[in-house]
Amino acid sequence: MQMYTTQYFISVLCSQICSFINSATISWISEQEVPYATYGSAWVGYDDKRSFSSKVQWMTKYSLGGAHVWTLDMDDFSGSFCSEGAYPLINHLRMSMGFAPKPTTTPRPTTTRDPLADFCRGRPDGLYENVADKTTYFQCFQGNTYLHHCQDGLIFWDSCKCCDWP
Repeated sequence: MQMYTTQYFISVLCSQICSFINSATISWISEQEVPYATYGSAWVGYDDKRSFSSKVQWMTKYSLGGAHVWTLDMDDFSGSFCSEGAYPLINHLRMSMGFAPKPTTTPRPTTTRDPLADFCRGRPDGLYENVADKTTYFQCFQGNTYLHHCQDGLIFWDSCKCCDWP
């Protein structure tokens, strides 16, 4: 079996994936062992517990030393979007590799409410660049505005709706 990295043609957060797949058709790419969802002309590739299990089996088969998670914002860190508890994918990965679930005493990633709370008024849910500070970006969700910070050294690119190198 060949393993490939799932490419996200739509940059989305866990909340958007969970919302999208609720009304989409779910399919499976056997060669890559990953799911994807389609709804009309839109589609998104993503990982789920089944694809994580497949990757752990492949990693174990070839005696590889560990796993790397590309982006933590693809997991439901609060447990409020996908109804599977906090960090469902990371915890599944950890347990599949023989580790205990992520400790609940670890602070959640820093996500603060934007002082410009009206930014998202009338805007659709999604990610938006903060033109005043490229190291941050806004997330609009149900009319609320949230300010997120990119990791050190990265800036937000509106073209991919992601934090990447300048």
